[in-house]
Amino acid sequence: MTETMAGAQKKVDEITIVAPNGASDRYKYHPQHTVKKTLEKAVKDFAKEGMLDGSLAYSLVMDATPLEPSTTLEQAGVRPGATLKIRARQIPVDGADAPGAL
Repeated sequence: MTETMAGAQKKVDEITIVAPNGASDRYKYHPQHTVKKTLEKAVKDFAKEGMLDGSLAYSLVMDATPLEPSTTLEQAGVRPGATLKIRARQIPVDGADAPGAL
């Protein structure tokens, strides 16, 4: 396999997760990981970078539909190359993050 093909293969095995502020990161696609496990990892990573408040409750959303936390990525219909978004479950009292809330 050439280096270019290896790079293309790597992208196929990834998903993109977007934080409420629009920042994004790529994650290895693990079809058997639960939505909850994937969300927890992404929230932890984005919180460490100061991109979101790790103490809030979030949902993982695909095509404007919240994903069920107990399902695997595969069961939820997530495929390699998909883009998922993290959304706050509740609108903050001051409404500062309201556009990203469910």
